[in-house]
Amino acid sequence: MNVRGAEVGRAKRQDSTSVYILAVLLAGLYLALGSACTAHRPVVSDAALGDAVRARLAAVDQAMGVDPRLVISKVTVNVSSGNVTLAGVVSEKDLRDAYVKATRQVDGVRTVADNITLLPDPSLGKTTLGIISAPVADLGDAPGQSTGSHRVTQALMGAVVDVLQEQGGWYHVRMADKYLGWISGRDLVRVTPEQAASWRKGEQARVVTRFATVYQEASVRSPAVTKVVMGTILPVLSAKTAGFVLAALPGGRQGYLRQDDVRIYASYVALTSVRGTPDDLLATALSLRGIRYLWGGSSPYGFDCSGFTQFVYGYNGFPLPRDTDMQFQSGQAIPDRAHLELGDLVFFSTYKAGPSHVGIYIGNGRYINAADPGVVIYSFVPTDPDYNATLDRQYIGARRVISLGH
Repeated sequence: MNVRGAEVGRAKRQDSTSVYILAVLLAGLYLALGSACTAHRPVVSDAALGDAVRARLAAVDQAMGVDPRLVISKVTVNVSSGNVTLAGVVSEKDLRDAYVKATRQVDGVRTVADNITLLPDPSLGKTTLGIISAPVADLGDAPGQSTGSHRVTQALMGAVVDVLQEQGGWYHVRMADKYLGWISGRDLVRVTPEQAASWRKGEQARVVTRFATVYQEASVRSPAVTKVVMGTILPVLSAKTAGFVLAALPGGRQGYLRQDDVRIYASYVALTSVRGTPDDLLATALSLRGIRYLWGGSSPYGFDCSGFTQFVYGYNGFPLPRDTDMQFQSGQAIPDRAHLELGDLVFFSTYKAGPSHVGIYIGNGRYINAADPGVVIYSFVPTDPDYNATLDRQYIGARRVISLGH
């Protein structure tokens, strides 16, 4: 090889070496910069990331006081290469938004796909409300499960509920007190908000006797259409027809009620604006004495303890939440039993820690409550024949929702 050729070869080798060195330096710089940019997002396995997101969602539930009796939240978490998909159903928009925000804040999450359905389910269309069509409808804790220990509460004919989702002919509904339950499609008529508003227009008749028959004609000899219970509210079509009231029934039906079985109000607002006195509360409670105990019951067909207190208070214009522990948060605490007044709610810790049984104080150391076998009067006074020593020991406090000065 001549000198010129050797120099050219040497120059090519030097150029190649320089390019290699430069490539190595650039690669090192890229890795260094990449490590710095991703230092705040450590590499986490999908399984660990999923656990972290679920823990964050649970923290959101706790912070927002999510109660499954009042709020639907069934969300699944799926992770693939750091990308998170949230799916399921939620009944509250604020909760769904909080879930998405909290997920984005978890270290290691690359992207978040929000596939959560906000209830009511879009498949329901415009009929997102329902009117109870059964005389008394059982609400359960799952589709197809609404009797026995699965019964969570009851709804009376004519009540309007939110319809949130459907499964196999059963509807997940929310009552006026926000309580949730599953109801058979046979026991309600789905309506639009406009139809529900129309249902509440005009005069309203409220049943004031334990049970009342609805007749086909204005005569007690006429065939019965159905039977309704105390507290049922129905629109009036015409009043005072030979001692009867013609009322509308859900689903386009109608029937006659004896005027003595109902009280008529000028409007639904007028009816729900009436507030009773402690004496009214007492009269209502005593009128229900002897009705059997029924788990989840909240009608004259049967009561559980908090269903009884909710019914009595609600009938007199004082809405209460459904369950005993919820009612324990209502009104004003009365720390000293010596200061109890007529109408106070009295609470007991029975089968579990915390408030699990409730009654209504009726004066002179006595209280009325729904207990096995039914609505009975007990006493705190050891010399009283109605003294209940067990509940006396289990008493934990009282709340005042309505006062003598009301």
